[in-house]
Amino acid sequence: MAEAIINIMVMDQQARSKLTALQYEKFPYALAKTLIEVARGSVHKVQAKTKQEFKLHGTFIPKGVTSEPRSFGKIKKEIRSVHTGSTVVFTKSGIAGFMPIHEEGGTRGASTFPSKNVSGGKDKGKSLALPGTKAAFNINSVSWKTGSGKVAKRWHPRTLLQQYSGTYRGGSAPSSTGGSKKKPFVVRGVGSGTPMLVRRVTKARKPLQVLYVFAKSASYPGIWGFETTVRKYVDGHFMTRLRRNIMISTR
Repeated sequence: MAEAIINIMVMDQQARSKLTALQYEKFPYALAKTLIEVARGSVHKVQAKTKQEFKLHGTFIPKGVTSEPRSFGKIKKEIRSVHTGSTVVFTKSGIAGFMPIHEEGGTRGASTFPSKNVSGGKDKGKSLALPGTKAAFNINSVSWKTGSGKVAKRWHPRTLLQQYSGTYRGGSAPSSTGGSKKKPFVVRGVGSGTPMLVRRVTKARKPLQVLYVFAKSASYPGIWGFETTVRKYVDGHFMTRLRRNIMISTR
């Protein structure tokens, strides 16, 4: 899981000795309030950064970034008892399975092919289904995601492959029943031999709309900046908010 942990020591003995008796008494309140504020602020910054770095079709992924749901009272009690306060900014389980790789970068391996063997018996049936975003006629030209940003069920590779009953040889495209432009089928890329799930744009044989490209692995650059964004926000706002909250609590 991609997560950034904010773990702040209350203060060392020398720093605490400079507080007045009232400030010392109110310090756990001020620190707890500050931790909650910087956690929430960090979440908003990461959500904005996510929208900036990725081409999203909804709010599902940004809303998957959140902060630890601990109450103010529990944080204050922790500070009083162990002289340490902390809170966590993290990814929810709904995006934790696929977003962390965008933080540091890496390669994702193949998963089980979503349907029957489509290569005439030679392919073992394990590939990643990557949306054909680099094709001239691609899946981004249609409404393929729900309001939450998830791929609509009708556009899942498994659903599309259920409509496919033929086989392919080399790069040739099998004829769709009745010349339909909507029925998907599988072809191999010329030269690369990479399997692609396509459909015709018109009733003519070409051009083809590339819905998915099936690959053994995919590489992802580390562009998210999740932890950097959190750290930068905390470094820039923590002390200012802490001082303000100390002043407010001792008025």
